[in-house]
Amino acid sequence: MRTPSDLLDYEGTNAVVGWLIVVGLALVAVERALTGAERWVGVAAVTAFAALVPPVLARDPKEMVAWEALAVAAVPVAAPSVGVGPEWAAYVVVAALALLLAVELDAFTDVEMTPDFAVGFVVVLTMAVAGLWVVVRYAYDAAFGTDLLPDQTPLMWELILATAIGVVAGVVFEVYVRRVSPGHGIERTRWRDLR
Repeated sequence: MRTPSDLLDYEGTNAVVGWLIVVGLALVAVERALTGAERWVGVAAVTAFAALVPPVLARDPKEMVAWEALAVAAVPVAAPSVGVGPEWAAYVVVAALALLLAVELDAFTDVEMTPDFAVGFVVVLTMAVAGLWVVVRYAYDAAFGTDLLPDQTPLMWELILATAIGVVAGVVFEVYVRRVSPGHGIERTRWRDLR
């Protein structure tokens, strides 16, 4: 008999919804490739990959992260395909991926995160990716003479917005953990046995 963890749901319904989200992400990747939005192809592929880590590690298609967490990551990826969502939607995706990473690290490794640490992890990872994206754009501008990087004021607002998105995502994660997991713990014995 299986013992479901607090943040992972092993029920068939969750698996079906999770796999539908993964298929939707694959379709978004194809659609974005056909429309020439290569960056979003990569974002959709990374999000789908993050969703597939649990079933691949467990060798069981029912072992999926809770569909709500996958939906939080998938909605901002799909939004630009239907013409919704500004350019900074990518930071929402980054924050959602940080949430998935926090859940998967806590569930599948010996890493134990308190909810407060997980919130900080999500915020810092979102800020780090935003900063890295600025460095990449600067290097591209310097190497190829393009103008991808905005002036300083819009750039600073972009970094502030990325930080705010990370904070909101971290708070959403903590609320989700408190709702789903009052004890803030995750059953790890099943995953340790797989190693």
